[in-house]
Amino acid sequence: MNETICTVSLSNGWLDNDYTFFANGKIEHSYDQHETKPNKIEFLDARQISESTKKKILEKCPNEHKERIKGILSLGDKNRT
Repeated sequence: MNETICTVSLSNGWLDNDYTFFANGKIEHSYDQHETKPNKIEFLDARQISESTKKKILEKCPNEHKERIKGILSLGDKNRT
């Protein structure tokens, strides 16, 4: 099992929108599409997360994990073409 670093919630209101970061660099995105539909889960690469969402994640990230999460999120930026 891979070590979980932290989960950052970008939820507003009733719908979940959570990003869980793992030590191996994987990112799990758990979200609700609609209040009557079940939670969806997808695994993302940092390149699949918009710059505005990355900024929101870093703003809400616990200080003790901020540098590590910033490193995971920037990995995708280095591979963009």
